[in-house]
Amino acid sequence: MRARLGVMRGILVFVAAVGCDARDRQPAAATAPMPSVVTIIITATDFHFDAPDSVPAGLTTLHLVTQGEQSHQVAMLRISGGKSFADFLARIAQPGPPPAWVTVAGGVDPPRPGGSASVTMELEAGTYALLCFMAGPDGVPHVLKGMSRELRVVPSRAPRAAEPVATDTLTAADLSFTNSAPLTAGTRTFLFINKGPQPHEVVFARLSPGRTAAQMVAWFLRPVGAPPGELLGGVFAIRPDQRAWVTMEFTPGEYALICFYPDVVDGRPHAAHGMVRQVTVH
Repeated sequence: MRARLGVMRGILVFVAAVGCDARDRQPAAATAPMPSVVTIIITATDFHFDAPDSVPAGLTTLHLVTQGEQSHQVAMLRISGGKSFADFLARIAQPGPPPAWVTVAGGVDPPRPGGSASVTMELEAGTYALLCFMAGPDGVPHVLKGMSRELRVVPSRAPRAAEPVATDTLTAADLSFTNSAPLTAGTRTFLFINKGPQPHEVVFARLSPGRTAAQMVAWFLRPVGAPPGELLGGVFAIRPDQRAWVTMEFTPGEYALICFYPDVVDGRPHAAHGMVRQVTVH
């Protein structure tokens, strides 16, 4: 992924004088541009995050820059219930499901190694964990190699920035993807929404000639050897009450849209339940 979502929209406000002739008119008010979306850069290496310690709450673009030989993502989990990041690290070192005081909060899914990707979303004030759940050929998730970091989102009184202008709406449900317009070559900015009761994500991949979305799913779950395509980024799992914007560059060819989030019933990736879509772009 491609195009950066550092979206800034300005709006000109003109104040006209009324009830007077030319000699008595008051000067027009100065133009007042809308606040710009805050952008934070997160650099992922094998196996470490460099990122700001804190960011103001509000509409934020997360720009992931990957370095190293392996693919990386920024999975965001919000820590609540009076718990700390240290509490979170202690808990994930134990077996079992995540505690109730941890919820998914979006993030950036992996581009190709050495690539970059961006997602714009609303960040609420609170404590977050930045994690990478990707695994290498050894099958060990990067988070277990120390790839985690705390991010504090602090309250802000700044006016809300204008949302990115979406050209398409991509809807995740249990267990499917639908979009509001056919995918064609060019730049597309998706508003990604979740209509299902479970969290969902979308991973975009451009498939190599003759390869399939099913082969990309198999490689993603066990990344041994060359991938059957190029990872482009995407949006890590969002809840039904969240939204995110992601911009993609499409050229003619075959693409895959995949959700790997584990099912709440059996723990298997949603892709194993059919949440995979292969699309031909003309």
